[in-house]
Amino acid sequence: MPPLSKQQKFELLTATFALVEERGPTPLTEIAAHLGIDVGTLRDLIDPLLFLEYRTPTDIVDMSRAFLLDEAGVLRIDEGHWLRNLRSVPPSDDDALRLLLAAEVVAAEITSSPALTSARAKLAELLGAPVTVEATAPPEVRLAQQAILSGRSLRCRYLGHEDDTARDRELLGHLVFHRWGRWYLAATDAADATGPADPGPGGPPDGEGDAGPATPAVKYFRFERMSQVRLGDLRYTPRDDVRPPEWFRIDRPTTRLRVRTVPTVIEYLTVPHVCSTLRDLGDGRVEAELVVVGDRMLDQMLVALGPTTEIVEPAELRERRRTWAAELAARIC
Repeated sequence: MPPLSKQQKFELLTATFALVEERGPTPLTEIAAHLGIDVGTLRDLIDPLLFLEYRTPTDIVDMSRAFLLDEAGVLRIDEGHWLRNLRSVPPSDDDALRLLLAAEVVAAEITSSPALTSARAKLAELLGAPVTVEATAPPEVRLAQQAILSGRSLRCRYLGHEDDTARDRELLGHLVFHRWGRWYLAATDAADATGPADPGPGGPPDGEGDAGPATPAVKYFRFERMSQVRLGDLRYTPRDDVRPPEWFRIDRPTTRLRVRTVPTVIEYLTVPHVCSTLRDLGDGRVEAELVVVGDRMLDQMLVALGPTTEIVEPAELRERRRTWAAELAARIC
């Protein structure tokens, strides 16, 4: 299955424990079937809560017995678990601060809900002081905000997600926002004055939009892919109806490949991917099934796996790796 967004993980976790609260001890197979996911994915989601503990200024708080998974694969919730206790007994100041910080991060990274908004308000009231969580912004963010406020274009060199080289762009910014751990600029490209229609708040990243006749597309640009950022000379009126997308559409080909290699290659693989299965071969190697999105990311993955990694399938990727590696070597030399 495709990678889960933070929003989806959050919803699946809350649904899982709500189900066990309601039904009592419940097999993982039954929960997974109810949620429409496989048991392996469910186990990956709940594992961090099964072994939850944290350090306070004075000791280590062990919450690993709050959620229990027995040998038969049945999930149960302890009668005195900490989440239920917080409903009837106010948390300590330390716990309230931790919960509020976590809630602020969740609200910033995931679409908020009425329940989360209510919880944040109650925790802030209990602490008696507001808590502000700020994500560290790159220096280009302030310049982009200045460009939007003054109605001036922003010029930069931009390296697209699947581009080999950066190219000059002049952007008409509408909104700066932070999502999924990164900073983005929602903008129209000055070159698209009569370009495709706006794909709306679910539009895809890195300037890829759906064709249409009228309004220039609103595209989403990552600040970490920008260089030589400076104010431009074009004047325009920023739109006030642009909002951050809940999540991006990924309209790129997805490739699933099976490889055999040493565990450290998979562990330190930096190319964005999903490792859906991992099996020990008993000879110091593992067999992994990897999922990667986009042709350029696939090429990077093939080279990053290294020459000692065996590509089991698809077999045609072996030649593709040799071709791409030779091209990279020619560029470097």
